[in-house]
Amino acid sequence: MHFIGGVVIGRSYFLFLKFVQEKEYLGQTHVFIFFIFVISLVALTIVAWEFLEFLSDYLFNTNAQPSLDNTIQDMFLGLLGGLCGYSIVKKS
Repeated sequence: MHFIGGVVIGRSYFLFLKFVQEKEYLGQTHVFIFFIFVISLVALTIVAWEFLEFLSDYLFNTNAQPSLDNTIQDMFLGLLGGLCGYSIVKKS
């Protein structure tokens, strides 16, 4: 689930930033800087999501984060999905 979420998030940020560039709200950037910006936004979203899972566990006694290993795995899969989402959109 986290991998698929990462794919969708990476693709969405890529398309959103391209749209913003087309509307000339954001200037043209070097390809590498654009890549780093998209992946940074994906990472920020992943961290925010994991923080919300932590708050859910803390405030409502859920079991969204059973262990630190699970949290790290979720973050890794989300970031990997973001990279794949970026790559899929970039090639099309």
